[in-house]
Amino acid sequence: KASAKTIATTLSSIKDLTLNGSWNGSDNATRTTGVLADGSQVSVTIGDGSNVAAVNLNGAGSVGVHASEGSTVTLNDNVAVNFDSNKSDQIAFWVDGSGSQIITDAGTTQTQVNGDGATLFYVTDTATLDGVLNLNLSGKAGSDKITSGIRVSGVGSLATLATGSLLTIGTNATGVLAENAGQAVIEVGAAFSVSGDNAVVGKATGEGSRVENRAVVTSLAGSNGSTAFLAQNGGVIDNKGKIDLSAGTNHTAIDLHNGHVVNISDILANGTAIHIKGSDSTITNAKTIEAVDGKAAIHVDAGAGLNLSAA
Repeated sequence: KASAKTIATTLSSIKDLTLNGSWNGSDNATRTTGVLADGSQVSVTIGDGSNVAAVNLNGAGSVGVHASEGSTVTLNDNVAVNFDSNKSDQIAFWVDGSGSQIITDAGTTQTQVNGDGATLFYVTDTATLDGVLNLNLSGKAGSDKITSGIRVSGVGSLATLATGSLLTIGTNATGVLAENAGQAVIEVGAAFSVSGDNAVVGKATGEGSRVENRAVVTSLAGSNGSTAFLAQNGGVIDNKGKIDLSAGTNHTAIDLHNGHVVNISDILANGTAIHIKGSDSTITNAKTIEAVDGKAAIHVDAGAGLNLSAA
């Protein structure tokens, strides 16, 4: 643990960081943590950008790096993050609280991430994430848990994926999850692809939660039953990037369940372009919505309401 509020303190890890202990399944205090940074004067750097390093999470609920109280984490290129898909609920990087931040400079070498209900970046309680990433993300097939690339939670919490970010989302995985009024921005020049079953690029759940997308989203050959964006229970998807899920089958470009969507870019899907559930769902649209094959351009479930207006 490093704690400092007045004297600058720097921690660097350029080799492997391995966590073996497991938590009790409910109490965060029982999570095994590799690096705990506490205080506005603490800076933690993982990797040097050149040599290969790794964060190995072997225990259930283990946390690689936990930054709080205004501390800063910098993640460089060439750092492998190895979740154990037989151990659930692991978190690689957790930044929490006002002034706490993670800066990612990891866009060159692709990081393979596979876990069971794992979270690569957890941003909570007004903390922030900003930078470039190159990820191939997937969850555990057959599990009821979803693995998240970026999970941002709480009022004032913000994650920004910068230009040049490349994310491929596989089975049982969500690229960006905004919950409990957390917010995420995917910048223009980033690119997302869905490659597996039950893959979701971005999800906003709960009042005040918001995902703003400016990136191009596509599907890969062989993908099935995936979703570009999901808005539920008052969550908002603000889409400014083209969505083309024409490769693969049975996709949904935008899924609403009592959620809200503002769309100003073209949407294509093999399956359903927009699926609406719940009487409180709304869509504001200014571009073309098209189902290139499959069910419908707009599918409204029984009992749902369609409030569709032009932007």
